[in-house]
Amino acid sequence: MAYAESKSLGRRGLVLGALGGAAAFGLSACGPDDDSTGRTPQRSRQPTTREFKTAGGTTVEIPVRPRRVVCTSYQMAAPLLDVGYTPAAAAEIPNLETFISGDVLTKYQALPSIGSWVEINIEKVLAAKPDLILVNGVPGYTDPLMKEYPKIAPALVLMAEKTSDWTKVAIQAADAVGRKAEAEKLRTQYTERAAGLERDYADVLERTKWSMLYEVSYGEGQWSLLYPDGWIGVILQDIGVRFGHATIGKTGTGKAYSLEQLTLIDDSDVIVAQADNTGALVKPMRALTGKPGWENLQAVKEEAVFPMPNFYTVSYSSALAVLDTLEGILTKLRSRAS
Repeated sequence: MAYAESKSLGRRGLVLGALGGAAAFGLSACGPDDDSTGRTPQRSRQPTTREFKTAGGTTVEIPVRPRRVVCTSYQMAAPLLDVGYTPAAAAEIPNLETFISGDVLTKYQALPSIGSWVEINIEKVLAAKPDLILVNGVPGYTDPLMKEYPKIAPALVLMAEKTSDWTKVAIQAADAVGRKAEAEKLRTQYTERAAGLERDYADVLERTKWSMLYEVSYGEGQWSLLYPDGWIGVILQDIGVRFGHATIGKTGTGKAYSLEQLTLIDDSDVIVAQADNTGALVKPMRALTGKPGWENLQAVKEEAVFPMPNFYTVSYSSALAVLDTLEGILTKLRSRAS
């Protein structure tokens, strides 16, 4: 771990450095202003902090208007970029272009780094001089630096019980930087657009069943099946997609399978598969091409396998991009049937 391995700055030095920096800032920014008579003028003081209550019930005192926010994952940073707030620094995510695309990807990749998301460098966090740290919360996992973050700045854990909870976390993250209204406006735009697709393409949605495939993240296998609780699963639900029998009613993010188990999705008329920001299928999806189990699938035979960028959607701008992709797919399906 980067913190434990640090030789140039010990634990005590990190903490004292953070407190010292804060004190210095306080003296330069908040010192009294004397008028010409030498008296300190009376001013009404606006609150500089507020209490923020997380979905888990924890209350954290955070700045009313945080100026330098550090994010430990793209799940925290992407919603901020959505509402025009640029974090001071964020964790590096390998192959992020296979997760999201568009302006959010470009802006995220330009952010100063605090190290890999699996091994945050606490010295880089300190160097970013944050006044708020947003931490991605995952059930059953505690960030190993969680005890150190509050020594530098208020640390807010935004918990996602399931991967489709990005719909809630995106609003919470924007709220933490004082831009909840902007996030809610984006959510309304998304909701109205999704409802429009459900209405306008009801005929196509009624006669098709869908499956969502992505690379294996956990367990063994050659492909994974995303469930309705997964990242883009909630988006497909919102437009009224009917899922294949291996997906419908399932909970959790998804499950990894072997090539021999591709028959599980043979009832699907449409397959959307994880793609990168250019629209090209990711390597594990391309590797399925030519395999007997793959070529025999109904959707493959009907050329109804479609690349899906932004597969790991965590913000409403990415969700709107997914809706764009879905509309393109629905248009093609309708034209083929006519």
